[in-house]
Amino acid sequence: MSGDSNYSVSDEITPSGAPFNAGASNITVDAVNAGTRIANAIEFAQLGDSANINKDFALGSDIDLTGTGTVWTGPDGYTGHFYGNGYTIKGLVLSAAQINGGFNAAGLFSSLGSGATISDFIIEVSTEDPDMNIAGIGFGGVTGYVVGEPVTIENVHVRGNLEFGSIDTFTSIGAIIGEIEQNKSAVIDRCGSELNIKVKNITNTTNNTRAVGGLLGVLKGNVEIRDSYVTGDINIKSTSNTQVKAGGLVGYLYHMGNPQLTIDRCYAAGNIIIDCSSKIDWLDSSGTFVTGGLIGLRNAGVISASNSVALNKKVLSIISDTGYQNKSVTGRIIGNSGGSNTFANNAALLGMLTGFVDGSASANNSSGDANSYEGIGKTETAFKSASFWMNAVPSGLGWSADIWDFDGLNKSGADFYWPRLK
Repeated sequence: MSGDSNYSVSDEITPSGAPFNAGASNITVDAVNAGTRIANAIEFAQLGDSANINKDFALGSDIDLTGTGTVWTGPDGYTGHFYGNGYTIKGLVLSAAQINGGFNAAGLFSSLGSGATISDFIIEVSTEDPDMNIAGIGFGGVTGYVVGEPVTIENVHVRGNLEFGSIDTFTSIGAIIGEIEQNKSAVIDRCGSELNIKVKNITNTTNNTRAVGGLLGVLKGNVEIRDSYVTGDINIKSTSNTQVKAGGLVGYLYHMGNPQLTIDRCYAAGNIIIDCSSKIDWLDSSGTFVTGGLIGLRNAGVISASNSVALNKKVLSIISDTGYQNKSVTGRIIGNSGGSNTFANNAALLGMLTGFVDGSASANNSSGDANSYEGIGKTETAFKSASFWMNAVPSGLGWSADIWDFDGLNKSGADFYWPRLK
């Protein structure tokens, strides 16, 4: 998809004029993808019906849910095919819904089960209440949880703003997927996010994990992410001694099981900031704040990240007390890593602001290493050369012009853009 930003399907939405929760309508079968055709807000409501979790759906037009007054509760355990056909879902308002096992989840689909395939659309999302406090939840633009395998999400683009008052214990937030469960797997292919995620203040002191990722919050199973991007920002404030992880693409590889993360030909360009500069009681020494340009924290499992770029201008984990520098960890590619991982042919923006003490930050001008967790440092000018992205490895990243549009690299001002998906 291409257009005024990282893709283009017209922003001009034609409202159906019908209330979102109106009664059933006559439905037709899409001639292209043989799914139940959804052409307006009335028909869209069918997607939330638990009786339809195995049914295939296909968008037949843009769907505008703006001003309908209904908060969306997505289906739990959807296993069908959802074909977007290049259309836009506008104005989807998300709130938590309880799903199987007592989990809370929020997303276009509360959870996705085995065999689900979600493809080819733009979705604009927001939260029901920007001051809402959430706990024990998977929160994602496409799905809160992946609970089956395989699950495929391809050519999906997420816009909007997710704002929260606070996030409590065991909360996972991502623009595409909140959390992938243990022994489950997914593929994220040719997807993008311009979603901004903001947490106003974490006040709860429990030290169970909270994690936010540009595409995926928490990984307990397996995921392959390829040819995808993030330009949205992550901003989290905390006045609590707790544990928070945030990454440009993935927030956290959880210690449960043996998670496997593969990243190839991706970039993140949004700012990632965890601000703990207000005074915190550090008597409990287990609190940690970790940020990474592409990945927050690996606590278990194996990472393979290649041919990818951290373009973030700021990757910060800021604390106020110089005596607790070890509580804040930042990194250009990954905030904190261990184990037998593979980092190959990755790059990061020279001058990226990283820092932690007294609210200060310093420019990371390390030359680095393309095959390390820091990536090779390159100037913004170097990244504006299409040949760097397209040339074969190792002189370039080996990105395909059949998938990516590099024309914006030659433009300036408001017309400039990083590589975007076609």
